[in-house]
Amino acid sequence: MNKSIFNTAVAVAVAAVFCIGCGSGGGGSSNKSVSLAGQWVDVNPKPGDSEEFELFSDGTAAFKNGDLSVGGTWNVVDKRFVVTVSVGGTNMSEAYNYTISGYELTLVNDKGDTSICVKKENLEEFKEKQAKIKEEAAKFIDSRDGKRYKKVVIGNQTWLKGNLNYAAEGSVCYENSEDSCAKYGRLYGLETAKKSCPDGFHLPSNEEWTALGTSVGGSKTAGKKLKSTAGWNKNGNGTDEFEFSALPGGSKYEDKYYRVGETGYWWTSTDGIGNLYGYFKMMELDKNGIIDWSDDEGTFMFSVRCVQD
Repeated sequence: MNKSIFNTAVAVAVAAVFCIGCGSGGGGSSNKSVSLAGQWVDVNPKPGDSEEFELFSDGTAAFKNGDLSVGGTWNVVDKRFVVTVSVGGTNMSEAYNYTISGYELTLVNDKGDTSICVKKENLEEFKEKQAKIKEEAAKFIDSRDGKRYKKVVIGNQTWLKGNLNYAAEGSVCYENSEDSCAKYGRLYGLETAKKSCPDGFHLPSNEEWTALGTSVGGSKTAGKKLKSTAGWNKNGNGTDEFEFSALPGGSKYEDKYYRVGETGYWWTSTDGIGNLYGYFKMMELDKNGIIDWSDDEGTFMFSVRCVQD
């Protein structure tokens, strides 16, 4: 619960008495809102703020901040939640605008500081709800086909988790298997790959892939940290420390498919120099790093990972 006067009280006297809503002198007003009675937990306390408090229907109150517990009274005056702390005989008051919705109480003081407080018996329910909200916010839905991807922030970049599985014209599933597409995403030629990421995302450049490797500790160990914890043959799985979950989708060259379950190949948007067609990245089951390579023919098909614009 956000109370600057509570912080002052702690600084002035450990044995401070906490009076809530008593205006200038007590909790006897008839404006008490019984709907506020109960045990509350501040879910976003600032340093020094009380973490738990209980408001009783008779107007008394008890507050706890770490090892410090104080008590007093509470009330609602002119539709505002009023706090008064008595320290050494001196009363200090502060008022809050408040809204209550179910088991959530929002308090806003005149400085604009906001506290979200939750009924103690509903705290776990609140945490579960917030976790679901956070999870939903991390999802991305490709409006072209309705497929869902999780967004993963690594360093200063936001990536879509999982290989792209958008059925762009000319893209294929490994050995034409829809099950393979569902697991590893589709394979793309370079020109198709450059225009296959959804709005707001793009095919990463060689430099953006390099930045990714730097963010996770360097290219020599990046493969191990970015590879998924399952899906690689011969125990070639990674630690997936950053939830990138790189999977070995293999490749296609002319009419043949190669190395699914063993090697992941990902196009970059960086054009090759001279007779080199384009650059791509590799991760292999028996290596810990990210390998730089280039296509000198323009006939390969690889996986695509998308990074946010």
